[in-house]
Amino acid sequence: MVSSGDGQPGPLRVAYISTTSEPGGAEISLVTLIRGLDRSEVEPLALLPSHGPLAERLQSLGVQVSFAPMETRRRRRPMGFWRSQRAIAHWLRDERPDIVHVNSFWAPELVIPAARGAGFPVVYHCRDLYDRLDAARASAFRMCDAVIAITRCVADRLEALLPGLPVNVIYNDVDVDALEDEPPDRALRPSLGWEDCFVVGIASRISPDKGQLDFIRAAALVSERFPAARFLVVGSPLFTHDRDYPARLDSEVLSLGLQGRVHFTGFVESVASVYRTMDVCVLASRSEPFGLVVVEAMACGVPVVATRSGGPEEIITDGETGLLVDVGRSDLMAEAILRLAEDPGLRERLAAAGRREVASRFNGQESRTVMRLYRTLARER
Repeated sequence: MVSSGDGQPGPLRVAYISTTSEPGGAEISLVTLIRGLDRSEVEPLALLPSHGPLAERLQSLGVQVSFAPMETRRRRRPMGFWRSQRAIAHWLRDERPDIVHVNSFWAPELVIPAARGAGFPVVYHCRDLYDRLDAARASAFRMCDAVIAITRCVADRLEALLPGLPVNVIYNDVDVDALEDEPPDRALRPSLGWEDCFVVGIASRISPDKGQLDFIRAAALVSERFPAARFLVVGSPLFTHDRDYPARLDSEVLSLGLQGRVHFTGFVESVASVYRTMDVCVLASRSEPFGLVVVEAMACGVPVVATRSGGPEEIITDGETGLLVDVGRSDLMAEAILRLAEDPGLRERLAAAGRREVASRFNGQESRTVMRLYRTLARER
């Protein structure tokens, strides 16, 4: 902890380490957390593998960003992995943070042992649902002074695999003010000829586990009964193993005769502007540890249909703040969309209740709770 000029303790120096610089959900949530922290209490600094969107967003918040090699493939490139651990430990010894906060799926085996070996307390932000853990990842988790689980279902999985792990359930925040200030993309509907259509959207990384194929199949069923419906698929693949999936989605659109009814936007920097063009937002994930899209759409006043895939069940009260459907059931997804299409009053009630839910549960609570955790860890040093 840095001392101020009058001898009083200064803000805690917290080092945030991510093994990716791309703007996935985990990275967006990390930016939101850091934005919400009181800078009189926390001095954030960050270590990333390269320049990119995450670095730009953090720098725009005044965060000191440094870079180091981060080779996460410990089996395929063991020397690169070892050199990366040395570089991370060297940076930490130079910066001497009070706490190391580790973010991103590929980080644990690389970053946590490096930080603990250098003598620093570690918080790992777990944003994934685990069915199993290999020995190296389990060992890394056991080294943590605290683990943050973004939902109860994430915590339950971890605690079942590693009994006694110091897990804290802290839900993600969203930047409600920024979402509310974002105007709709008024050019999108006219550019597609959809001015008078009922627009249903899905926004996420393009990947089989995000369920876009189920969404397109539901779109075909909805279109049969509600010809004015149109469908937006927002996002792009983030990982190499998902690169072929868009072609599969294109093929499904053609085979179902949905040309002109389904539009792929690609990556969108300001997704809130696209939410505001939607009449309904869908989350179709097969397995979802949180559901950032759900909370963001609710904050924008858009009614949500989501799968019972983990996190969404902790966010949505079915029939009150949104609608829940079973995973992989395009027919039930279509029925829920049609229910909303045919009942404007229900859409308005769910939208209003959803906005209230976000304001009460996901608007500053994360940053305050994380700050309390930091203070506790600092006292225990």
